[in-house]
Amino acid sequence: MTGAAERINVEKAISLADDLIGVIKMERESDGLMQCLEGIETLRSSWEAEFCEVQSSIEGCRKRIKECEQQIDEAKRETVPDEQLNRLQDELKEDLQNENLLLNELREIRSMIDELENKRISIEKQRADKKRKEKDESKMLNTLYMCTQVTRIIPDLDNKTGISGYIVDSENKKFEKFRFESSAASFETCNSLWKMLD
Repeated sequence: MTGAAERINVEKAISLADDLIGVIKMERESDGLMQCLEGIETLRSSWEAEFCEVQSSIEGCRKRIKECEQQIDEAKRETVPDEQLNRLQDELKEDLQNENLLLNELREIRSMIDELENKRISIEKQRADKKRKEKDESKMLNTLYMCTQVTRIIPDLDNKTGISGYIVDSENKKFEKFRFESSAASFETCNSLWKMLD
């Protein structure tokens, strides 16, 4: 019995040893699995971080794409069709030509205004000269009339070659013409005139 009990104990011991070896193996495998799990967890958190970064980049790209699409739509709305652009360019050319024509007309009008202003100034000057001349003539006529009343002589102012004029006899209402050559001496001419007046 002792042998059988020992064998049972040995078998139990071997079985226990096998179990213990199995448990130890399992623990080793469990440690390995734990290390694998830790590695997997590290990889998973790293991948999640990378996934979040990629997701964020994708969202940023999507936003930029949307903004670009909006800008393209706005540009399409603002873009003028070729026909309308050509028409607007033609209108611009026509407006520029009209502006040039109007500027030329304006220059001509300014030139005409300047010419008219010069004529006006000239006419004003002629009018002033005429008034001055009339005033001088009136003054001269008054002087001449006074001289005629005092001396009874009306000189011929148009004669440039000698001394001539009329002696006025207001009582008899007659004029007597006289003429002296410019070569005669002034004193003799003056004496002759006085003699004619006596």
